[in-house]
Amino acid sequence: MNRSAWFYMGILLALSACAQEDPLVLKPIDDTFLTPDVSGRPGGRGDRDEFQIYGGADKKQFRALLKFDVSEVKTPPTQALLRIYAWNVGSPKKTETIRCHPVLRDWNEKWASWDLCQQEDQWTNLGGDFDPVALSGNIVSGTMGGEKGYWLDFDVTAQVQLWVTKRKPNYGFALLFDPNCTAEMRFRSKEGNQPPKLELAWAAKLDRGQGMVPGSKLQPYGDPVKMEPVLPPGGLNMVREGEKFSQAIKARGGAKPYKYAATGLPDGVTMAEDGTLAGALDKEGRFPISVTCTGADGKRATQRYELVVQKGGGAAGVDLAGGAEKTAKTGAAPGAKEPAKTKAGKVDDE
Repeated sequence: MNRSAWFYMGILLALSACAQEDPLVLKPIDDTFLTPDVSGRPGGRGDRDEFQIYGGADKKQFRALLKFDVSEVKTPPTQALLRIYAWNVGSPKKTETIRCHPVLRDWNEKWASWDLCQQEDQWTNLGGDFDPVALSGNIVSGTMGGEKGYWLDFDVTAQVQLWVTKRKPNYGFALLFDPNCTAEMRFRSKEGNQPPKLELAWAAKLDRGQGMVPGSKLQPYGDPVKMEPVLPPGGLNMVREGEKFSQAIKARGGAKPYKYAATGLPDGVTMAEDGTLAGALDKEGRFPISVTCTGADGKRATQRYELVVQKGGGAAGVDLAGGAEKTAKTGAAPGAKEPAKTKAGKVDDE
């Protein structure tokens, strides 16, 4: 075989190795459900063989969360369907709609509850942070009551395309009933015998099940979600003239991961993207700076601080937004209690 033939054979083998299954079926990496009665502690429902979606006259809701890993998918699919298997349907009094929304904040099945999303992180909005605009829905009717098996399909093509092209972070889907509904459904989870699946297709055609409703036909769920990060008020940590210092400024809320930036920094001081302010100042003075935190969804918050450097003793920060100057000795406003410190001697802003 000549060189040219070997070359083309190599190309064919490479293309074959990179070929994507069509259709491609993915199983969840996390799934759970949230209820108002479980808050202030981990949900701990990720290992159950079912999840529930519920709406009742008591206005309570059970909401399901599912997450799929699409990081190995290189090309946006032309079609993407989320399929979930209902094994038990509480008889709805009227036709109801289950809605599918993109989640806006990262979570994991071990910790997710009505107010927690991860071990050291909370939802900005109780019951989960999700886009109020639904991707699609599916109809549940009174004839579906009982322990019967149904696959419900949701068109999530547009959202998966955003994930694959990395234009939006992938935090999965939220499934919930319309407001004021009165119905209950139980679905098999990833631990069950009919786990949820995300089916992706390119040239192949996926058959949609009955009852699917386009997202454009559904009204937004509630008010717009508040997802802006919040930078802590208060001063910066104490430093000494001529000595190196380091302080991490930590935001809350919004969509992680964050990226931090600062303007007005004096020579010798830098801010890393993770929010760490570090350096050394060889002269005393007051240095106003402006810190901006940008969430993964592009929303941002800005806070002004002032770094005060005093000779020989130490320094305190002044929060220009709050206006409360702090003493050089403790970093606290006159008459206020000294801030708690971590083992490293840094003020604990948590």
